[in-house]
Amino acid sequence: MSEDIEISEESLRRIAEQKVSFRYSVKIHTISYILINIVLIAYNAISTPNISLLSNWWAIYPALGWLVGLVIHASAYGLYVRGTNDATSGIVIHLVAYSFTILFLVVIDLISNAILDWAFYPAMFWALGIIGHLIVSLWVTREKSPEVKEVKQKISRMDRAIEKEMKKMREKTKNK
Repeated sequence: MSEDIEISEESLRRIAEQKVSFRYSVKIHTISYILINIVLIAYNAISTPNISLLSNWWAIYPALGWLVGLVIHASAYGLYVRGTNDATSGIVIHLVAYSFTILFLVVIDLISNAILDWAFYPAMFWALGIIGHLIVSLWVTREKSPEVKEVKQKISRMDRAIEKEMKKMREKTKNK
């Protein structure tokens, strides 16, 4: 769609404010993450006896747990700035959350047992959930040829549902 849409100065300003606010929130989140984790790691190193054992490094857990949220936040910002559609954004956020959470679980499994024995199960079942998400997303947003032959643009299932709902709403307003 290469339509020339005119946007008011006020609307542009509001969009710019949202982008700047979102960018600043990611920067503040990142700086907070770094500073607080430096403090936690330092406290862990100072207060824990026999720090040479990997299992005594409890500061790894909040650092990795918080990292999951930070990466999701940064990814959401990147997707927002690029104007990525909702279906793609949902899948990307799901994959990012999966990747970093499974990394966190693998680290916990290795630190607590020195072998991977249980982290496989959440990774496997969550992967099935991602596959389901992909299938549903592709099914809902897949493009289908419209009934009108003149229109060459394909319309997704979601767009057809929106058009149908808008038609119902127009009819209701006409009847009143």
